[in-house]
Amino acid sequence: MKKRMRTRKSLNVKKRVVGFFAIAVILLGVIGYDKSNAQLYKSKLPSLTSLVEGKRKQTVHLATGENKTVEFKVKSPDSEYAGIILGGVTTTASVSPTKSKNINIKNQVRYVKGVVLRSKDDGVMPDMHLTSAAPKAVAGSTGIAYTLDNTAPININKVSLKAEITNGSKKTNYSADNLQIAPNSQFNYFIPVKKLDAGTYKAHITLKNDSGFEKSFDYNITVKQRQVDNVNDAATPKQESNNKQWIGIIVGIIVLIAVVVWMYLYYSQRNKGNGETKGRGKLNMRSTKKPDKSKDSRSGSTRSERHKK
Repeated sequence: MKKRMRTRKSLNVKKRVVGFFAIAVILLGVIGYDKSNAQLYKSKLPSLTSLVEGKRKQTVHLATGENKTVEFKVKSPDSEYAGIILGGVTTTASVSPTKSKNINIKNQVRYVKGVVLRSKDDGVMPDMHLTSAAPKAVAGSTGIAYTLDNTAPININKVSLKAEITNGSKKTNYSADNLQIAPNSQFNYFIPVKKLDAGTYKAHITLKNDSGFEKSFDYNITVKQRQVDNVNDAATPKQESNNKQWIGIIVGIIVLIAVVVWMYLYYSQRNKGNGETKGRGKLNMRSTKKPDKSKDSRSGSTRSERHKK
């Protein structure tokens, strides 16, 4: 298998990493090819990655405007098989980072191409099952996640889903289009329920496409109050970090006010003490000497004696 690559001058691509990947089904019903070690669900066929001879990943360095061809050798299974083997080739390009005064962004360009191996044209029909369900919170929404699988080695494209979920007198209608279901895969499909309460939820789910595939499921699940509380807690954004931050700010303000009050009282008392000390010093300096009575008496007696004479 060959893959031709070329760099574009505007992207300034330095290298590309090319690799084979197995299939994987994500939550929203889209087939992905980003798992190199993904395990197929109840499959008798080998995965695409196990059929690649040699390295499943290659790194190629390219100059601006240069073209190169990357080759992978894929061997055939030991015997003929019905259905398909599905996988993909992913090309990841490392691009020079975008730098500015305040921003440093690491750019990455990714290109994915699906690969299908087929042995014979025997018609294989999808084999879908609904195996379990559980209340769940996804992206802040509450609802029920239904576990679905396709045990047949054939994919299903352009699938529309319609669901009706009832809990007592409450009813939830849900629909989705253009879903993809991979061969030999299992996945959880989340259906939001606006107000999840404790009780028994009865679901009627229908999957179909324009190619003649159609499958319906009826499934009941009992949700307990403890599960409802856990799901609501998971759906509510956590504010612990903000609360701790505000608590720290309030404590800091209280400590600052206490320090300011203490400094004010301390220096006020100190200044008051210094003022009283200075006042007593002035009074001591102004104190006058008491008159010497003995001296006055001597001077008085002298005058009287002189007068007698």
